[in-house]
Formats: sequence, structure tokens, C-alpha cells
Amino acid sequence: MHAALVQLYEAVGAPPLERLVEAAGRAGRTISKGTAHNILHGTTRPRPDTAETFVVACLGHARTRRPRIDLPANQTDLALWRDLFRGSARATRPSEPTVGTDRDITTAVTGHFASLMEREGLPAYLPAGLTPGVIHQDRTVSPLHPEPDKKSYRLSWEKAAGHHTRIVLLADAGMGKSWLLGMYARKLARRTRGEAGRDTAAALPLALRCDELVARPEPTLSLAVAGHVAGSGVVPNSAPVRDRIARWMSEGRAVLLLDAQDELADTAARARFRSLLLTAPAQLRIVVSARQAGYTGPPAAGSGEWRELVLDPFGTAEIEAVIRTWPLRPEARTVLSERVASPQLSGLAQVPLLLALLCALAAESAAHDGVPALPTSRGALYERMLRRFLVHEHRPPAAEDTDADRLLSLLAPVAFHFATMPEGWQDVMRRDAVLEALDASGASSGSRQDAATLLRMLSVNAGVLQPMGDPSAGRDTPYLFAHRSFGEYLTARHLSGIPEEQALSVVDVGLSLPGRWQDTLAMLGRLTLLRRGQDRFERLLTHLLERQERAVDGSVLFAVRMLGDFGDTDLLLPDGLMDDLVRLFRLVAGADPQTAARTVAGCPRLPDAVVDALAEVLAGNLRDHTLLVVDLAHHAQQSVTTLLVKAATGDVFDGKTFLAGDFDQGRAVAALTHRPGDDALRALLFAFGCVSWPVYTPEEGIPHEAAVDALCRRRDPGALAAMLAEAAEGPLEIGDIDWQRYRLRRGALQVLAGYPDDVATQALLAGAEDPNPNIRETAIQGLVGRDTPAVRRAVDAALREEGDNSKYVRAAARKTATALRMTGHHGGTSAAPEPRA
Repeated sequence: MHAALVQLYEAVGAPPLERLVEAAGRAGRTISKGTAHNILHGTTRPRPDTAETFVVACLGHARTRRPRIDLPANQTDLALWRDLFRGSARATRPSEPTVGTDRDITTAVTGHFASLMEREGLPAYLPAGLTPGVIHQDRTVSPLHPEPDKKSYRLSWEKAAGHHTRIVLLADAGMGKSWLLGMYARKLARRTRGEAGRDTAAALPLALRCDELVARPEPTLSLAVAGHVAGSGVVPNSAPVRDRIARWMSEGRAVLLLDAQDELADTAARARFRSLLLTAPAQLRIVVSARQAGYTGPPAAGSGEWRELVLDPFGTAEIEAVIRTWPLRPEARTVLSERVASPQLSGLAQVPLLLALLCALAAESAAHDGVPALPTSRGALYERMLRRFLVHEHRPPAAEDTDADRLLSLLAPVAFHFATMPEGWQDVMRRDAVLEALDASGASSGSRQDAATLLRMLSVNAGVLQPMGDPSAGRDTPYLFAHRSFGEYLTARHLSGIPEEQALSVVDVGLSLPGRWQDTLAMLGRLTLLRRGQDRFERLLTHLLERQERAVDGSVLFAVRMLGDFGDTDLLLPDGLMDDLVRLFRLVAGADPQTAARTVAGCPRLPDAVVDALAEVLAGNLRDHTLLVVDLAHHAQQSVTTLLVKAATGDVFDGKTFLAGDFDQGRAVAALTHRPGDDALRALLFAFGCVSWPVYTPEEGIPHEAAVDALCRRRDPGALAAMLAEAAEGPLEIGDIDWQRYRLRRGALQVLAGYPDDVATQALLAGAEDPNPNIRETAIQGLVGRDTPAVRRAVDAALREEGDNSKYVRAAARKTATALRMTGHHGGTSAAPEPRA
């Protein structure tokens, strides 16, 4: 039955599970996203009526999809499906597919992981029109402990994953660790399927959560993973099949992706995890993901040499790609792009989860409203999204916002209850414990609804709580928050409202467990100020600073994170309190500049005194701290601009020079794009002029290329004048091998393409007549959007060029002609009609 249901799901286009929930509702039936997920994974055997609802939802989706999906008669006949369900229910043992050969097993496993992201569906805050392949962005990583003598610290995730046998992937909340591992498994699976039957070294992806691994009874890692894969219904659960998967792991023919090590609930689970890793075959490639906060070292000493990598935040290119991909109205997309480039939002936009939430909020506005006011702090953003879930703005009709207040008052103590369990923070919440917590919070808040009704409202209707299995027929299925960060925000919200002495006691416990409480305590400061007043907030801050004075334990970093979550909220602190905070922070930064810089980098906005103190420390050894400086680029302080200028130009304050890694220098150049002032412009022009790299080492041209892009976006009168001067140097003669001159002229034309001024158009038209075909190609590309008779004549002349050397010029001209809606330009001839008045 499981195989037939999966086949039907794939036949209707493997839609996001939210679409199936909606299709079931249109048919007068109910199915949760979690239930559909478990049917597809085969983790539970659905009752016949549940399975029938799944089929009805698939058929309903096929009928309403555009273009419509036509299915064969045997898949649309409910009577045939009911016979199958009854036969399956009567069977003493479920029928299993026969998988005999290695190729059969490989096909089954790769087929499972190749479509896993599609089957699980997108998170509820992502629009239904997107697919995993469309929204995904390639990511880069950096070593946790950089080696100063290395030329480049950052590298692509896929390159790193293919190069190292053991990797710990570290990142903080919302950075996309789980998404990245899921998409990497998807890519490996599809690559392996494409290479089936060939003599290649294609790897078999095996992905699971760390808590799923430690729950297995097998004594070794290979057997435990094989048991999980077989027990999940991916392949037959037989000893020969499990042994073959284990053997492939021993031979290095698999890649094991283990997610969420930091969510292992207790000491026993962590010890079990370490013991399993100690049995890992030497050739097996393993990736373990965990939060960076609270990370203490590789998961198991003696299990191989672990490479510790930090997942980098989104850069400008990734942020713009996501905004382009998101289904927004043009005016909303333009305004959102401008706002996320501002200091108030640029820090939030670097975090993939927060960028997605900002896009979701921007998409809510009506056509005449523009873009709604967007939150500028992490805590405010989570609250807006939780309210959006609770009032069902994404599923009309919407409830009253007062209803969201009531539900938040019920959810917050539930989250706090599981965060403060004696055995530690529990992300996986047992259903009976959730009901008890809801019952207690409902009684204390005066709610007259029973706990079961509230749980259904929060899970099936709102999607804030999500079951990990099929909750129908009263099954005791555990629950998770829709995103771990929602639970952390709700815990901070409750903590801000309880008696002060009790709250400070919980804060002390959280400070001793920084890996789990870091983001919760960061959000606590703003919530305390808004809900309990300035005096209580100042006492909270004083408590952290006094603890830092006594224990020197990093409490001041939590104080800095609290200040960083205020966004654009005005915050005035007594001079003495701010002076103490800056003094203690400067001491911590001097002892551990990397941790201090990452703390500040994770804050969207901070007071000048805090940022300036860190900049002073980093300036003392800029050679080793280039990347740390780049990560501070969203802070608008002049002290950061000064550091970026030095990093971009290779000029250290004592008059000496150093050659930073080219990728580092290029990122420093890019970070100057929107920074005001003559110093930033001079640094960009300096980097633009760095064109002396050898012909066959283009990677050394990264600072120049970054400067071209930055100057194009900057729209600076000083930059325009400089580029016009470079473009006016005169054409290069045929056969001229002055590469530096060529690069400067071509780069100037690329920059001028971003300026709509008439003088820029004239320079591009002159470039379109250059003897060098590469220069002509660049100039023709830059004429897009400039619809004048002279431009049309230049494009028409480029279309008429002949010879192999001009093929790229003709290709650029065809694209420009299409953009200008010139007719008759195919095939290289065109009459180039005059533009309409």
C-alpha cells in the first residue's frame, strides 16, 4: 500500500504537503501535514479512512492543478483503492518490495532522498509556488579556526564536503543547516541515479537526525544507520539488505549526514552518539550539524580528524536571488530590496530564515499599501510571524488579533515548561505532556477551551505545533514547534513576565548552558523592556555585568546580544551602565576577538560604543581578522568603514602593506558598496584599478570584479566621472595585448551600464565601435533599457557583424534587441525601427 500511495503522490506532481491539506479541506475531509508526511515515509500504517483521505487529496490536487494532471483510470477509482486498503489492513504483514541486487537497493535509496525535500513540503512560511530547487542558494563555509597563512578562508560547501572525510557543520539558529543537508542529500541522490550503471565513485547519501540514530538498538554506526533506513520503509527490512548497506558504508561508498547533534536531549543520548561514532568505518564520509553556540569540540575524539566549518551568512548575491525568486509584486520587490540593504535590516537579511520571514511579510501587503513596516529585530520578527500563523492570515478568513494575544499567552508557558525540564530543554514534546501544559496554561489564563481543542487549533489550523507522526485515532504522537526559534521566542516571552527573582534564577541556568539558551536570552532584554519597563531591564543588564565581573564567563556577550535585538527601538542607558558594559566587552574582545566579532556580527544593530570598541581591537591585527571585519559590514559605524577600507586596499595603519587572501579582499571591497563617504569611494576605485593579475590566474581579479559590481550599484557621481575617464582612454587596436588597459576599459563600461545618464549612454555607444569584440560585447550589453535611435542603430550594426570573432557580439545584440522589442532581428539582419514617441 505504501508504494502505491507514494506512486500516486509522485504522479500528481509531488506537490507541497500544504496543497494536499487544502485539497482535502475542499473535499470536506481533514488531513494534517504530519499525517501526510508519515504516509509518504511509511513510518506508520494509516487507517483505511486516513489513507482514503490522502488519495482524495491527491486526486483533488490533480483536478485543480494548472495544467490539469490526467491520471489513468486505475488511480482515480476510489473503489479500487478501498479494496487495496482493506486487503492491506487484513494482511498479517505488509507486503515489501522485492529488492535483490545492489542496483535495486541503490535505486530505492537514491529515489527516496532525491525527492525527500519535495515530499516533506516547504515550511509554512514559504509560499506554495516555490520549490526546493528554486529557492535553494549555494552556500559557502569558513573554518572555525582559520589558518592565517592560507590564501582563502572561505570555500563552497560542496567543495568542502567532497574534500573532507569528517565535517562538523556549525551555524546559529535560522542559518539553514538542516535545509543544506537535505538539499545536499537530494543532489547526491540525483547525481548517483544519473550515474547508475557506470563505473563511477558516486556516493550514496544517507541522511537522518542524530536523535533517530541514538534511538537505534544496533551496536555499531553502520548497522544502526542501515537499520534506520530499512526500518523507515525505504528498502526491505531484511538482514541481507541491512548488511549490504552497512558494507557500502565500510567501503566508503556512502555519505552519512547527521543533523541536529545539539538537540540530543540528555547526557545518555550524547554518550550513545559518541560511542556509535567511535565505530565509524575509516573511509566513511560523515557530516554532523550542530549549533555554533555552546559548541565544545568534535563529537567523538578518536573517530577521525574532524574539520570544523562554519556556515557563512547570506551575502548580497544570495539575498537578491531570494527576493527575485519570491512571488512579490514588482513595487514590493523594489522596496524590500532597498530596505534589506539598509543598516536596520541588512543584518537580519543575512540569516536565511529571517530573510524568508521578511519576504513573507512583504508579500502580505495589498496592492495599494506598498510594503508593510518590517520588524528590525529578531524577536519582533518571530512575534509577527507567530501572529500571522495564529490569526491564519495565510488561510482566510483571518481571526481577530486579540485571539492571537490569547493563544500566545497559552503557548508561552508551554514552551517555557519544556525549556526548563529537569533533564534539559526538550524540543520533542510528548503529546500527553503538551496537553497537560496547555491545560495548566489555559486554566491560569482563564481559557474555557479544553486542551485537546487547543492542541488541534495550534497544530492542524495554525501549524505552530507540528506532529512528528500520525495523530489520528488518539495516537500519542510527539510534537515540535514549526521552527525551533519559535519555541525560543515564546520561552523568552514567558520569562519576561514571571517574578523577577525567579526570572534571574532561570537566566543563571541559561548562562551555564549557552549553546541552548543563547538566542532566548538575547530576545529577553527587549521583551523585558517592553513588558516590564526600563528599571527591570536595567537590573537584568546589571545582573549580567556583575556576573561577568565575578566569574569572567562571557555574560557580557549575552548583554551585547540583548542590545542587538532592539532593532530600531530607541534605547537609553545610564552612562555608568553603558561604560561598564563597554569596558567589560573590550576585555573579552581582547582575549578572544573571534568570539567577540561573531557576537557583534550576529546583531542587526548595536550602539556605537560597542562596535567602536571591537573595531579598536581588530585594528591591532588586521592581517588575521579580515574575514571578521567583513562580517561586520552591516553595522553602519565609521569605525567599521575604516577597517573595511584598510582590508580592501591592503593598507595597514602603520604604513606597511600586506597581501590579504584575494577572496577576503574581494569581500571587503563588496562590503563597501553602500557605505557613504569619500574614503569608501577611494577604496573602491583603488580596487577597480587592481588589474595586473596574470592572464591565466583570474581568481586574483576578484577585488577588481567586486569593485565593478559595487561601483555599478553605488550610483555615485564621483564613480561616474572616474568611469567616464577610463572609458574615454580610446579604443584598443586589434592585436593589442595590453591586458591592464583592456580590463580597465571593459570594467568601466560594465559600471557605466548601471548609470542611466546620457553621458554613460554616449560612452557605451563609443564602446560599441571598439575594435576589440569583447569590448563591443560589453558595451552592447550595457545598452539594455536605453531606447534611442542611436542605440537602435548600434544594436542593428552589431547584429550585422560577421565572422567567428563576433559571435558573442551578435548574441549580446540579440538579447538587447529583444529587450528593446526590436522586430526582425533574428538571423543577423534588422531594419531597426525608430522608437515610438
